[in-house]
Amino acid sequence: MKAKISTYLLPILAMLILGAFQVQHSETLIGSWKLKSLTAQYPKTMMGKSKSAAEADIKDLTGRLKKTTFVFSKDGYLSYLGHKGKWVMSNDGKTVDFIDDAKEKTVATIIKLSPDQLIFTRVDDGITQTFCLAKYVKEIH
Repeated sequence: MKAKISTYLLPILAMLILGAFQVQHSETLIGSWKLKSLTAQYPKTMMGKSKSAAEADIKDLTGRLKKTTFVFSKDGYLSYLGHKGKWVMSNDGKTVDFIDDAKEKTVATIIKLSPDQLIFTRVDDGITQTFCLAKYVKEIH
């Protein structure tokens, strides 16, 4: 009888624990974030003018993103730099899908997610971009 109870109890406990981790990951992401740094890894085949143009684009993007706030809301919306859309975190907490108003999907791979730091990568036009964000808390004076 104990063996039957154990075989049913173990899968139920595993589901509860996995469910708790999913909530924890999503809950940690909710809030306002500010960009601290953006680095890019260019394909080895990218050279000359195309690489120079890509580097200039990343520099411009970094400047614009440092002036904005990334807001992940509890109801699954993300807004930043005038962009709005829905975000969904994978069950394992390793990726976040962002679907903008034009129904274009971007996948971010989470490197680190803590209550005060978010590091993720995404690939755009063959360039791997690594974003480092910090939780933003407004100062009250």
